[in-house]
Amino acid sequence: MRGPRRFRRYPKEEAIREQACKIALAFPAYGYHKVWAELLRRGIRTSRSTVYRVLKAEGFLLSMKRGPKARSQDPEPPKPERVGLVLSADGTLWRLVGHKGFPALGGYRIQGVIEEESRYLLASVAGKVGEGETAGLAREAIERAREEARRLGLPTRGLLLRTERGSAFQSEAFRGYLYAHRIGQVFAPVGRLQGIGKIERLHRSLKEEKLMREEIRDPLEHEQALDEYRHFYNTRRLHQALGYRTPLVVVEQKRVKVASSSRSTTSSGR
Repeated sequence: MRGPRRFRRYPKEEAIREQACKIALAFPAYGYHKVWAELLRRGIRTSRSTVYRVLKAEGFLLSMKRGPKARSQDPEPPKPERVGLVLSADGTLWRLVGHKGFPALGGYRIQGVIEEESRYLLASVAGKVGEGETAGLAREAIERAREEARRLGLPTRGLLLRTERGSAFQSEAFRGYLYAHRIGQVFAPVGRLQGIGKIERLHRSLKEEKLMREEIRDPLEHEQALDEYRHFYNTRRLHQALGYRTPLVVVEQKRVKVASSSRSTTSSGR
């Protein structure tokens, strides 16, 4: 009779284990999907199941249970006829920590704007809770988003802004700003794919991957943290929904596509 079968650990899996652990330590918020994509970027080919098994054995994965999502029966608002870019805007709250012997500095409202197709974070600004609910912070975020889109070479005409039904987005001052710049606005239905889930997911990643891992004590550090994460999110962070590409790569591909289509339209007009 044959003895019990013994499985040996091959050197290739040892190399995968070593590199996967290094990536997991360098990017603590990465799941096994992004670790697998980062391994491919470094020239190490393996399967997702192998990366999952390695990270689970090393204790890098945590179980997470999520409840069912709420659904709404509200109809989708109408959209403008001509749309150049679809943007999503939303706000979230964050409370700064205090120094020893001093109370916390209070809550801040973070206002973010993304381009939905590429998930590129165009703008991320912050202000006091009392001021953040006004239309001023929302207008500042939209203005910075338009400047960033112009810098990237994206179309800035025919913008469609998808927002929640907050007071800042329904105020006369904010709607007057949108009307003056010919920006369309639709209110996102709750619990649907057409909602603002992408920008909400961004704010969750911002808190889990940046704000919760640092002790931010003053507004200047807060602004610096937002700028650092915006750069990381757009140029370095891998997105599963984008085929493990960064938003900047998707934006560059979209810019080339828009330029080629405009050239073809010009040549056909001649």
